Amino acid sequence: MRILQLCLGLAILCSIPYVSKADDRVLRVAILADEGAGQKGITNVTEQLRRTGKAEVVHVTGKEIASGILAKGFDVVVFTGGSGSKQGNALGDIGRENVRNFVREGGGYVGICAGAYLACTGFSWGVGVLDAKTIDSRWRRGTGNVKVELTAVGQEVTGLAPGVHDVRYANGPILTPHGRDNIPPYEPVAFFRTELAKNDTPEGIMVNAPAIARGTFGKGRVVVSSPHPESTEGLSDSFAPTAIRWAAGNRVPEKTANAVASKVGKPSPALHPKAYELGQKIQSIQERHSIVGLSVVAVKNGTVVWHTNFGLADIEREMPVTDQTMFRIASISKTIATAALMQLWEQGKFKLDDDISSHLGYRVANPRFPETPITFRQLLTHTSSLTDNANYDRFLMTTYNAGGRAPDIREILNVEGTHYSYGANFTTNAPGTNYRYCNLAFGVVGTLVEKLSGERFYSYCSKNILEPLGITASFNVAHLPDINDLAVLYSPDGNDFKAQADNFRGVKPSDRIGASYQPGQNGLVSGPQGGLRVSALDLSKFMTQFMDRKSSSAKPILKKSTIDLMLREHWTNGKNGGGYAGRGLGFQRTQSLVENELWIGHTGSAYGLRSSMFFLPKESIGIILITNGSKAGSTVNGFYPMHRETTEAVLEFLKAPPARKSVTSRR
Repeated sequence: MRILQLCLGLAILCSIPYVSKADDRVLRVAILADEGAGQKGITNVTEQLRRTGKAEVVHVTGKEIASGILAKGFDVVVFTGGSGSKQGNALGDIGRENVRNFVREGGGYVGICAGAYLACTGFSWGVGVLDAKTIDSRWRRGTGNVKVELTAVGQEVTGLAPGVHDVRYANGPILTPHGRDNIPPYEPVAFFRTELAKNDTPEGIMVNAPAIARGTFGKGRVVVSSPHPESTEGLSDSFAPTAIRWAAGNRVPEKTANAVASKVGKPSPALHPKAYELGQKIQSIQERHSIVGLSVVAVKNGTVVWHTNFGLADIEREMPVTDQTMFRIASISKTIATAALMQLWEQGKFKLDDDISSHLGYRVANPRFPETPITFRQLLTHTSSLTDNANYDRFLMTTYNAGGRAPDIREILNVEGTHYSYGANFTTNAPGTNYRYCNLAFGVVGTLVEKLSGERFYSYCSKNILEPLGITASFNVAHLPDINDLAVLYSPDGNDFKAQADNFRGVKPSDRIGASYQPGQNGLVSGPQGGLRVSALDLSKFMTQFMDRKSSSAKPILKKSTIDLMLREHWTNGKNGGGYAGRGLGFQRTQSLVENELWIGHTGSAYGLRSSMFFLPKESIGIILITNGSKAGSTVNGFYPMHRETTEAVLEFLKAPPARKSVTSRR
């Protein structure tokens, strides 16, 4: 039984995604400041967190924890050095139970020395979130430096390099498993290599014992350290901030009976007067529209100022949405495809009003208007007269399922093609005279990028757009670094949800494009019309390129004059084609999102996903919303109710007065 539980515990630990130091969420951290908690440790950890600029620290008492304060938006609770028994007594029975409930529901626990004792199940005054006890009850082993060897996994938890370090020690616990069947076993991430054995304490039990360990309790994470890296010169600035951020990694929502998340990792009211209210509004939106998983990012003046993730990326495997979660963002992908084509325009490879036939190498024309050219500008504004229908759908599925032998796109575009059907993929309007949204047109855009660059579309975009901006993403799902970071897309199925796309169950698919594929053959294989997999945070790096260029720290991927050209109106709302939004080149221009505000960006909708990326150019404000499944209702002028509701809520927050300082005290 114990072996089985050990395997299960290790499986749980191995499934925990690494939360990098680059994760820039602002965490809300509670530090016990009461009897038994040493002031030096409290001050050290508080100052170390303050210097990161990514944490709000609140000093709390045992009575406050007993009153339920941890449930009010905190991500992690920290117990520093001092006396574990006194800290436990300060909490009392109710406070200790509240700590257990906090971690059980997804909160993080970090305990240092006394806080490590407190975490153990082996003491009546402990909170019992780590299956551990001390090897010997004689704890006064002395103080001084000892050698501690960190494992490779330990680097993830502590931010310290693997290998041996001299670390300050002061009577910390010498841990061993307690053997509780209801708690997964802990995982040592650092070991003592020398020992102190003063005051008649036994020798030989400290060497090779765990110095730092991590574990899980319920849905939460636990980190304990017997020695004091937070007060050791050369280690102090890294340990506590990294351990706390790692412990916060499972602070995610839970799924409901309908496999829909219900809790939001809400920002603290102390970070901004409107932040807590914003979290409540987003939670209400999620519940109202039964959203499976959600990422929201708010950008102002080129900087992410607020973001949240909640819900499930994978219902079946109960995997939460995190900062690293990538979504197939559907038609927002068209903005990246447009940027790729416009880079080649900057190089003089074509003119916007060129006939695309001269660059494809075969004739593409509306058979009803054979002498009217179809141009690059028309493709990018959806006025080319190309249209989607069942014939396009069949060709797309043939392309996707060809196993590396995709048909040439000319087979559907050219009159001599085997998939060509007279008039089937063209409207009855002449090119350039009418708006008709068209995915096939962006398959042609992807093909033209390949023809003009000599590279596969996904490869060109990675080299020239994604990688220069520091974005981890791809139009080729087989090239994603970790398939477990990819969200499954769902559509409603009665009271539940059914997987529609990207349900790979942790197994990376083979590359469907194949080694024999020649650039310019069929850009649809890369999905320029909707196939980019990217996280909301990484997508914001692309969006800021089109906002206030002075605020963006990344190297420009396009000239300012090119961006200005792309964002200005090339097709006017209401002029033709019905009540659609106005168009730039590859971008929507609309006042339908929030009344009387001109927004520029794009929506996405496919396989149950609903997404939007829009910004206010005059105010340098941008908002990204991505969901992987919902009961979203119907659209009005291209937007679902949750688009407007989220935009209005975040916009109110972004226009609120500046935030207060992030470090507060409740002593």
